Amino acid sequence: MLTSAITQDPAKLNKLVNFICKIKFFAPRYNIAPTQSAPVLVQENHRPALKLLKWGLIPAWAKEESIGLHNINARQETLAQKPSFRSAFKTRRC
Repeated sequence: MLTSAITQDPAKLNKLVNFICKIKFFAPRYNIAPTQSAPVLVQENHRPALKLLKWGLIPAWAKEESIGLHNINARQETLAQKPSFRSAFKTRRC
């Protein structure tokens, strides 16, 4: 189940998934909006790591980071065809 809420203490989460914590602190939040930073579990050196990442998608062809503000919603019907989402959908889904 996907969620955009951060409600668990990292120590409790670490008991379920033993990860390397790269974040000093984050407060519980019930909504994560585009451009905000959020803790995300990623694979790093073959181990899970909790890192602070910015929510959004900046296409590889974009010259400015602000392009990512326009890419917050993707339609399932056209996801694989639209240049903004096509490459990320095929190879880097999160």
